[in-house]
Amino acid sequence: MKLLPYVIGFMIISGLLYMYQITPYMSLNEGLDTVYIGNTYRDPGATIKIGNDHYEMLPTHQVDTTHLGKQVLTYTYTYNDRLYSISRHIMIIEYDQFSMSLNAGIDTISIGEQWTDAGVTTTHDVDVEVISSVNRLRTGTYEVIYRVTYMDVIYELTRYVTVVS
Repeated sequence: MKLLPYVIGFMIISGLLYMYQITPYMSLNEGLDTVYIGNTYRDPGATIKIGNDHYEMLPTHQVDTTHLGKQVLTYTYTYNDRLYSISRHIMIIEYDQFSMSLNAGIDTISIGEQWTDAGVTTTHDVDVEVISSVNRLRTGTYEVIYRVTYMDVIYELTRYVTVVS
């Protein structure tokens, strides 16, 4: 009779270990879940572990990166006539907004005086093309055009420099 509690305990522990070994465990593979609109989403996938074996879960659909916002990608796997599923949340976002602005500067000078271009400030590290027609030896108003190409879009700002006598 003293052995009965040990036998029952052993049966319970054995049953729990057996259940642990065959209970499916699902996990999302590590990956990037934020993508810029229009870019290709590289699906890292998901796996399910059953016992000591790992299986690849299949996505139910593809991610549509042409629309902004959150999308849910569900992966499924069928085992012993039971469907298992796990979901990944993907955010489709816009590119960082680009902007540039004129820096404050002295843009009215006397004829022959040195003019210092104050330039522009941009939100991204880009090359700024400066197109200038300033002639500090003649009176008049001159244009300085700052041109940037970012994500195949051309941005321009114009500064006016006035030379007075």
